Amino acid sequence: MLRDRSSNKFNVFLIDLSTSGFQAEAHPSLDPGAIVWLTIPGMQGLEATVMWRKRAVIGCRFNQPLHPAVFDHLVARQ
Repeated sequence: MLRDRSSNKFNVFLIDLSTSGFQAEAHPSLDPGAIVWLTIPGMQGLEATVMWRKRAVIGCRFNQPLHPAVFDHLVARQ
């Protein structure tokens, strides 16, 4: 789930996740420069900036990179 500054919530499908950001299929109103919060079950929202958009796919950079141990935990859960 992504939330924007206006508290609009969008269901997303994560394509890729790294310590520095993620790619997702997302709602078409999320354009480069938008600030969003990615919600992963069991975690607080992770603030990110939309860096690019190509059709229905966005690329976002976390404003604070994920700690490697947190990233490893997320990967292990999947």
